[in-house]
Amino acid sequence: FALPVSEEVDIQSAVRYEDYCCTIGDTIDPKLAVSWRATDNFSLRGSISTSFRAPSIFQKDGGGTSLNQMVDPLTGSAAFAADRTSGNDELVPEESTAFNIGFSLEPVDDWSIEVDYWSFDFTDLIIKENFQAILNADPQNPERVVRAGDPLNGPLLQVNTSYVNASSLKTSGLDFVTSYKVETEAGTFTPSINATYVLKYDLDDPQAGKVEGAGRRNFNNVGVSSPELRVNLGLNWAMDAYSANVFVRHISSYDDDQNVD
Repeated sequence: FALPVSEEVDIQSAVRYEDYCCTIGDTIDPKLAVSWRATDNFSLRGSISTSFRAPSIFQKDGGGTSLNQMVDPLTGSAAFAADRTSGNDELVPEESTAFNIGFSLEPVDDWSIEVDYWSFDFTDLIIKENFQAILNADPQNPERVVRAGDPLNGPLLQVNTSYVNASSLKTSGLDFVTSYKVETEAGTFTPSINATYVLKYDLDDPQAGKVEGAGRRNFNNVGVSSPELRVNLGLNWAMDAYSANVFVRHISSYDDDQNVD
């Protein structure tokens, strides 16, 4: 539904119903978004919604094997070993709540600024177990860690992983977008900045425990690499039928939890 409350305020609402039957069940997920044009040059916006993701057939009943570089805690050395992943028929659906608030501002003609704060809160997150976290937690567990010869101390051959529901993942950050159009006799130049800063990336790993993952590679847990800052700097030139773009991309450094000095 699109509800124009007034000339300055718009409200949008939506609802989604999904039915997966059997052990997964059904869900109703709403969304509400509001936009307020306070002035001709300034507006506020916000939204809140929920979502639902059922486990796939592969995650529940499939399986696969891949070779990966692992660090064996017993020896401290790296080795290529098999990561054998099996499905998990006890998986439950993943749910999340998303929240966003932001504003758009045009301080002067042809200069626009947009800032948004976003937050995602996942529960029962469906993830593939991290083989390194399993190794680190219990390197002498024959049910999870397969070794040649001596099942407790032999050379590493395989780590058995599965898909599980992690307790939670909470992440939030800021998006910043700005551009300024400059008219000259040599054409129109438009410099721009598009940046994202991750404020929080906190997860609850079944093996590694609670992890503050922002600014980390997250090799030893179920998270993904999360540099705190990503920036795109751009410059567009246009004149008559011609145009050109130049971009510089920057990704901030982050801690490598695999290759630690």
